[in-house]
Amino acid sequence: MRVAALPSFLILLVLAMGFPPEPCVADQPCQRGSLRNSDLVDLTRLDPTFKLDIRYASSHNFLGRPVYPEARVFLQRPAAEALVRAHQKLKQQG
Repeated sequence: MRVAALPSFLILLVLAMGFPPEPCVADQPCQRGSLRNSDLVDLTRLDPTFKLDIRYASSHNFLGRPVYPEARVFLQRPAAEALVRAHQKLKQQG
């Protein structure tokens, strides 16, 4: 009975460790290592003074009708915070 449990344990161990990464293919982007967890933030919650021009939330696009119900922007937190810092510096310059 112990021998029969060994293959199940090995399968669980391999699944817990994750599958080996796909090999990289020439002339294609290749991701190595683990990816950062998603931390999307609404840009206007960090700085409500941003003026958004989200064309697909209005009829001012090639379809002539809104695709999104509202104009919102979501970015990964580091990018959003960097954009807020740049926006604040530009506001100081007018």
